[in-house]
Amino acid sequence: AVGGVVGATFVGLTSWMSRMRKRIFPDEGGIGARVLEVAFITFIAGFLLVILPNSFDCRELNRREEGAEDDVRVYWVAYDCKPGFFNELASLTMNNKERVLNNLFTGSFVMDFHPQTTLAYAVIIFFLSALTFGSSLPCGVLLPQILIGGAIGRTIGHFLQDNVEKDVAVRFYALMGAAAVLAGTVRMTLSVTVILMELVSSSVMGAPIMVAAMVGKLVGDALSPSFYDTVAENTSLPTLGSVPPASFEDHTVYDVMTELDHGMHFMPVCLSEVEEADFIEQVLTKTEHNGFPVVKDRGADVTLTGLVKRKDLEALIREKEGQVLLNESVNVASVMELSPWSIEESTPAARVYQWFVNMGMRHLVVTIDGTQQVAGIITRHDWYESQINWESEMEAEKEEKRKSQGK
Repeated sequence: AVGGVVGATFVGLTSWMSRMRKRIFPDEGGIGARVLEVAFITFIAGFLLVILPNSFDCRELNRREEGAEDDVRVYWVAYDCKPGFFNELASLTMNNKERVLNNLFTGSFVMDFHPQTTLAYAVIIFFLSALTFGSSLPCGVLLPQILIGGAIGRTIGHFLQDNVEKDVAVRFYALMGAAAVLAGTVRMTLSVTVILMELVSSSVMGAPIMVAAMVGKLVGDALSPSFYDTVAENTSLPTLGSVPPASFEDHTVYDVMTELDHGMHFMPVCLSEVEEADFIEQVLTKTEHNGFPVVKDRGADVTLTGLVKRKDLEALIREKEGQVLLNESVNVASVMELSPWSIEESTPAARVYQWFVNMGMRHLVVTIDGTQQVAGIITRHDWYESQINWESEMEAEKEEKRKSQGK
């Protein structure tokens, strides 16, 4: 549950920082704004990762186990401590990530971290990850979330070890924390389980990792949208939500098809089963569509017989390279899908919207009711644009009603 709360909080903080970044360092500022952004983040990161460890005391290395000197050299950072001592926080912030993972998820070393150190490290990485994501600096989300979760889990494990049961396996809690926080952020369970099982090289931990990931995801879902949905919204990517918007309830597929054409109906680019090569080249050059309906004869009979993808058309044309293509006929039917998905234009928009979401469709051919005559084609982008337009119309209608009621 803690992992889900942390993940949802990270999503909200990242979204807020992205909006603030656009205001402080707008895109219109050009390269100057980008340089200032990088300088600002570098200053903050330098202070937290390099200067802040000064506030933590040096600890003497426990030499009771053989190989202690090697462990100091490989896993622990002396920072400004004298020989034989090390700085706990610097051993996390100034180490490479592989060694930090070893420090957090294994328990075979001669020294351990105090709970306040792992908690401080979790807060630092949490803040820096939210600050840098979406900036001009290269960054990611998976590894930082694993580190945050591992540090929080290890903190909880130490607390239980000190106050409840001394035989608590601290590294187990670190692993569960990583699973919960990562799943609570990206809202994936199976992928998170596989990643962490590979990290610790143990299939025995699969079941508890899966349980922790599922709990983290459920709690995160209850508190906020997923991380990637939020990023898509902030960057205005044409994504579709999991539930049809209320604005789609009174519309049909025909409305979606004509919304972007201001109510006018235009035939899509269709290809005949046997088509002229020069026309295919024109279509590939002048359009960016990824799929084209195939009909019996685009000039006379537009009965749907298949769907051909752009990459298949390009491959078909490449086979003819070096030959005279002008007015030459090409057998499009040889590379088309024989049974493409199609829908009648009177079908409720909300139902077809759900198909696009659940089945990951990119485009869908629309036919005239009761026939197989091609009426148009709709894409994921059409749904996105229609949603924006119809929601704007609904807001305008609500505003008019409020004004009329106030008179």
